Amino acid sequence: RRLHFDPLRKEVMRRAFSVTRGRYSSNKLDIMTKVEQRDMILRMDRSAPQFQNLAENSALLENVHSIVVCLLNRIPIFLIGKPGNSKTVSMALVNNSLRGRDSLDPLLQMYDGVTVFSYQGSIESTSEGVLQVFERAQNYKDSGRANGILPVVVLDEVGLAEMSRHNPLKVLHSKLEPLHGQELEIGVVGISNWALDAAKMNRALHISRPDPTEEDLIDTAKIIATSFENGDLDERSRGRRSVVQTSSFSKLGKILEGLARAYFKY
Repeated sequence: RRLHFDPLRKEVMRRAFSVTRGRYSSNKLDIMTKVEQRDMILRMDRSAPQFQNLAENSALLENVHSIVVCLLNRIPIFLIGKPGNSKTVSMALVNNSLRGRDSLDPLLQMYDGVTVFSYQGSIESTSEGVLQVFERAQNYKDSGRANGILPVVVLDEVGLAEMSRHNPLKVLHSKLEPLHGQELEIGVVGISNWALDAAKMNRALHISRPDPTEEDLIDTAKIIATSFENGDLDERSRGRRSVVQTSSFSKLGKILEGLARAYFKY
């Protein structure tokens, strides 16, 4: 998922599956992936007001699914993309939903809960500040209070920290890739509007979100509008595409499609 341009992603998938001579196809894999992503998003706790009107576009689905899988497997992950690609809200949704045995969903109750230790990157960031947040997470892990809880370091706006004259991210190498192939004891999620240097990105899973497609923009506009019309996103989340086809919404839907296409083109 390092390709930031959606057509390139599709072309790579097409070429990769061409060697199977029709036995498998990228479309089938894409459908299977979307099913798993949607299943995960439906398990999230969206009772809080800030999560009730979220548009279930491809960015949110991919981000949430990737974060959960990486945290459960102790794989550091970087979410890279322009503002508006649901990076921060995806992490907040996962944090709100993974609560161990207190999770609302039966499957999520089987997983560790998460406790977030945040670091806000800036052009004045220092290596000491980065190390401190990792030490806080590790101390929590070692304190004995973390039974069934996974400490997670969230590096927000980590791209800004890379611009600091103090070169604070040099300490990330050992934190993302422990010596002797040991498994990470804490989760690491980095969020940035642009990619970091390869030395850091190669030590983590890198999700590079492409710009929204025309279909993404249309779906997002319709989902948000429908949530205001219905007043409850959760009740329609399983059939979001069918809801926007209602007669009362058809006229507005056409207007939104036109706006989305114009925004995408210009």
